[in-house]
Amino acid sequence: TYGLTKGQYSPTSPVGFQAGSTPYGNIERPINPLAMLIAYGATFVGQGYSGKPRELTDLLTKAMEHKGFAFINVISPCITFYNTYKVMPARLGELPKDHDVANRVKAFELALQTDKTYLGVFYQVRLPTFEEGIANVIKSAQASSPPRLEEIFAEFA
Repeated sequence: TYGLTKGQYSPTSPVGFQAGSTPYGNIERPINPLAMLIAYGATFVGQGYSGKPRELTDLLTKAMEHKGFAFINVISPCITFYNTYKVMPARLGELPKDHDVANRVKAFELALQTDKTYLGVFYQVRLPTFEEGIANVIKSAQASSPPRLEEIFAEFA
């Protein structure tokens, strides 16, 4: 959602976060990218952590192999302006083993939880992609023959 802010607050900054651009603290509630993308219809939504490069690589590979709109939120603490690197691991956890990635409501609930920051695939379904839809439109258009010019003129006679 945001990166390289040089200490400015961002859309995901917590309320009260103090920075050069918010010396008295951020007053806005942070956005939740996972919940937003699940709500907006992304067909693959996951979250990874830069401090776990192997797991993040696996997650990114799954997202790239997914046919459809994939979104990965990568948590990457800034050690210069907002150093949460040491406290972050205690907040992180894997999604429950029995989590059904096709259950959109449950994915949304997990994305909204504030007591734990989950890592992994929150939501994944297979739906027709935009490219597949366009291919079908082209195929249908090519299969039908356009009206002849005389037929079009006859409609106005």
